[in-house]
Amino acid sequence: MKDRYRKLFERSADAILIIVGGKFVDCNEATVKMLRYSNKQDLLDTHPAQLSPERQPDGRLSFEKANEMIAAAFEKGSMRFEWDHVRADGEVFPVEVLLTAVTEDDHPALHVVWREISDRKKAEEALQKAHDELEQRVNERTAELISINKQLILEKQKAQQYLEVANVMIVALNTCGEIILLNPKGCEILGVDVKHALGKNWFEHFLPDGIRDDIKEVFNRMMDGGEVSFYENAIKTSSGSERILAFHNSLLHDHDGIICGVLFSGADVTEQKLAEDEKKNMQAHLHQQEKMASVGQLAAGVAHEINNPMGFITSNLVTLGKYVERLLEYINAQSKVINSLQAEDAELDALHKKLKIDHIREDIPELMHESLDGTNRVKAIVQNLKSFASLDEEKVKPSDINACLESTIQIVWSELKDKATLHRDYGNLPLVLCNAQQLNQVFMNLMVNAAHSIAGRGEIGVRTWHDREWVNIAISDTGCGMSKEQISRIFEPFYTTRDVGHGTGLGLSISYDIVKGHNGAIKVVSQKGRGTTFTVTIPVKGSAGNSTS
Repeated sequence: MKDRYRKLFERSADAILIIVGGKFVDCNEATVKMLRYSNKQDLLDTHPAQLSPERQPDGRLSFEKANEMIAAAFEKGSMRFEWDHVRADGEVFPVEVLLTAVTEDDHPALHVVWREISDRKKAEEALQKAHDELEQRVNERTAELISINKQLILEKQKAQQYLEVANVMIVALNTCGEIILLNPKGCEILGVDVKHALGKNWFEHFLPDGIRDDIKEVFNRMMDGGEVSFYENAIKTSSGSERILAFHNSLLHDHDGIICGVLFSGADVTEQKLAEDEKKNMQAHLHQQEKMASVGQLAAGVAHEINNPMGFITSNLVTLGKYVERLLEYINAQSKVINSLQAEDAELDALHKKLKIDHIREDIPELMHESLDGTNRVKAIVQNLKSFASLDEEKVKPSDINACLESTIQIVWSELKDKATLHRDYGNLPLVLCNAQQLNQVFMNLMVNAAHSIAGRGEIGVRTWHDREWVNIAISDTGCGMSKEQISRIFEPFYTTRDVGHGTGLGLSISYDIVKGHNGAIKVVSQKGRGTTFTVTIPVKGSAGNSTS
């Protein structure tokens, strides 16, 4: 996962930097290009303060405002804001900044993402300029409409030019929600001709059914004088597809100062939202991969355990087949001999010995007993599988934790038996209100991890005990153990102590979420070279809900 993250880090089109102790410790190539530095090291040697002008657009000192944003990021976890930076050649340019507080080698650090918004700023400035000039001129000329009609036409033409060059949708609605103005970019996004759009109700024709009433409520609030300067929502195009737009709004007033409509500009942020959704989907996909890895491991274990008894069942049945052939041959010969002279008894005795009839008579009951024992073992394995998988996996019900552990042991036995001697120490436990299938997933992950931590052959212990309102499960091993740094990160998503390609680093993170979802706790005690013990504590009465990690 580190390699994958590194590729994402290096290939990102956005500038990404890591700040530890007020200094840059890493950045991607997009950062070097954005700031126009000749090489990465020169950039890392630069103090962060040197990359900002003395003051930000709001007039505040960059140094003071930066400290404020950093403090807020550490307090809230992340901060998103706009900022002016300085390139290596001295050019000042705007970016959208995402500050995320993280931990780097046990030190507080900042994960910084810059997205240059120069083009967007230019468009917004042009739009704002057009909007301001339009509003100013309309207000100034309304009272003088008759006397300056020709001038008004010229101004309207100029305003129309602004509308045509704006790279965002600009729409004006009257108090009934009918479209009275739509610029070319708006026509492009909606997929309509301006002539067909004018006069149509914005809400009925261009908003999805699911949000129409909510947006109408916002509009009505604005018509009553309420200020709603910014919001995001989906719009419906003529083809039926949906786009997501970020809207800025301004009320329209007539010459008497009465609200007569609203003018809003909408920037298409669909791709940005899709990228955010893609990130969420990727995380969900990785989560599903971890679950499927567990299923695969489960299937391999079951196949291995079933294969052993089925092997000797098959072998026994083959042998029984041969025995039956011999018996039939003997019986046929016996029938012939019985019908022959008494002197043929010697020939029958010889065939009796040759076909080992006495041995077959003794061996058949034993083979049948062994085969039946094998089929019983197969039934037990299948029953353990059913108990482990639990078809009703979302159901919370009173469960026997010792039985859960035992069924899990049988499922992962092929992983354990060649690596360790297993010691069971089950206490007398009450039934626990829980999701047994989810806890089985936790137990399986801990047991398999214990086996993987043992280099040669060692020992694995499974112990349970009851402490008032809590049930405790300890799974220990004599494996390689972990360092303090590894222990501090062991429950982090994507963190793994195993080699690349062996696990996604999500198993313990998912186990942690499952236990937390049961209002329980999971703790780890480990010593390098001595082994590890994970202790899971679950309340007997369960939780209000259950984890669905």
